[in-house]
Amino acid sequence: MNKIILFFIPFFLFAKGFFAQINKDIIYQDEPFEVIFSLQLPKNAQIQKIEFEPKQTKNFAMQKIAQKNFVKNNLQITNYYYLFIPRVYGNIIFPSFTIKVLVQDKKLGISFWKFYYSKEQTLHILKHPKNFFILGNLLLKRVLDKNKTAPNEAIHYTLKLKGLANFHDLTPFSLNLKDAFVISNKPKISYQLKNDTIVGTFTQHFLIVPQKSFILPKVTFSYFNTKIQASETLLIKQTPIKVITPTNFKELAKIALAFVLGILVAFFFFKRKKNKTTLPLKEQIKKAKNDKELLQILISLPNNNIFQDIIIKLEDNIYKSKKYKIQKKEILKRLE
Repeated sequence: MNKIILFFIPFFLFAKGFFAQINKDIIYQDEPFEVIFSLQLPKNAQIQKIEFEPKQTKNFAMQKIAQKNFVKNNLQITNYYYLFIPRVYGNIIFPSFTIKVLVQDKKLGISFWKFYYSKEQTLHILKHPKNFFILGNLLLKRVLDKNKTAPNEAIHYTLKLKGLANFHDLTPFSLNLKDAFVISNKPKISYQLKNDTIVGTFTQHFLIVPQKSFILPKVTFSYFNTKIQASETLLIKQTPIKVITPTNFKELAKIALAFVLGILVAFFFFKRKKNKTTLPLKEQIKKAKNDKELLQILISLPNNNIFQDIIIKLEDNIYKSKKYKIQKKEILKRLE
């Protein structure tokens, strides 16, 4: 997994045991990579407050994932875990970042801010590989709550991609079954910290209401694996699902009731989803209630590069608490 570790070297009073180290592997355009910003201070340092807010940069999108504070080897350590996504390729400057530390001087009875800076770095970003929309390092997993059921009794089915990739560019999985009613939820993207490494998950849930036995089809997912620098196809084999027909009246009545209730609930959600997704693009933009909804709409567009500056501002509003004013009129104008 690609990783960059930047250590801030504080004021010379705290310099003992401190160091600066950068580890980097091959990074591609549009490929998320992890950055750990780490500030390490002596355990007895009189630190009252630390403020760290990465500045906006036009060449990278960024998202804060986690923060950890701990003591190790008589050091108080603060780690900030971020994902960065290169928007361009070539020899790109990874800029200097600033961290502020409020220090207390007991002898003078005052507190003062100290500013520390990471070193500017040059990263060699490779061009996005041709013929591949998704790139990263992934595992594909299927979760099925059962492989035997009764007619019209719901089955919960989930597909998960785990690792790091440009998940926001991924087209949702589709599932078409001849003898079953299928509802697909909107995919969710989440991140967690595991062994000091950011792990992402793309999760999509399906609800299947079958009428008779069927074959859950195989799933294939092709993408560019940046770890091996080659294409890779992930495969989940097909799975038979057995639908057992009830043999007595009570079971039949139970299944009939479940079927009616299931279809009513499914119809309600399907109708909501249909009404939402069939809106014209301009109407979707006008009806976006907040920056997050607007960002999801713009990122999903195949020509989202024309909104690059707006996407950066939306990301800053969402993840960095900025207050950029987004003009929907300007977005609509660019669509014309």
